[in-house]
Amino acid sequence: MKNGIKEPTVKRRKNLLISKVSDIPYHDLYLLYENECKLKNLSETTIRGYFFADKYFMQFAGSNLKCSEV
Repeated sequence: MKNGIKEPTVKRRKNLLISKVSDIPYHDLYLLYENECKLKNLSETTIRGYFFADKYFMQFAGSNLKCSEV
């Protein structure tokens, strides 16, 4: 709060959930999530863990997976 004025906050996750993401490929959604994690300044170790989890999930589920299929 500066000079009694509350600064606006960005709610990325809410906007992401409201948007129609069910028709995009799962990997594209993962890339959006990875960018969000970087914006939130999460550690590289955490982001790398998400990367490997996504990698193994994509090997299991297939590369053409749509979000509506998850």
